Amino acid sequence: MLRDIPMRRLGLPVVDRLMRRTRWSAVLSVPFDDSAVTLAHIAYGGKIRPTSETLGSVLSVTRSASGRVWLAMQEEAERDRVIAGLAFGAGEVWSDAAVFREELERVRELGYALKQPNDHHDQYGLAVPVVLEGLGVVALLGVASGSARPELDEPRIESLVAACRDAAEDLKTQLMETESCPPPPPQSPRSA
Repeated sequence: MLRDIPMRRLGLPVVDRLMRRTRWSAVLSVPFDDSAVTLAHIAYGGKIRPTSETLGSVLSVTRSASGRVWLAMQEEAERDRVIAGLAFGAGEVWSDAAVFREELERVRELGYALKQPNDHHDQYGLAVPVVLEGLGVVALLGVASGSARPELDEPRIESLVAACRDAAEDLKTQLMETESCPPPPPQSPRSA
């Protein structure tokens, strides 16, 4: 079902252009429940990853830039509800909820999330929201480095952010011009 939704059809060319501009893999995902799920992943070089590998992959709010930027853009009560269900401490990405809340505030202020390589993952990730007025965050666009861990300085981060924001604006324009404008993101049964 995810393979055939209009968001994926409209998003694939945008994701392809994002990959070509950044020379990093590019990902389109949508909010779902308390995380995000992947609709398209185009690896650097232009190969659309097989849907059996990536379509519907869950992007965690603690481990992915896409999940983190989605959560950061939610209202405070929703953020608190999701954070209450997360594990923190030894063996986890975040040491405690207060540190994670600070990160979400920083992401909300910046309008993008940057994921650094760590013990759990060996690549950088950067994501921005696609926001439609009256609907909120309807999609997330992001890029991910390969496992080579490139040097990532401030000018490169700014370049990646600009590319992702431009792609988000392209997708937003396409969504607003179609008759198949997306419905509000699915809500968790707990938050509905």
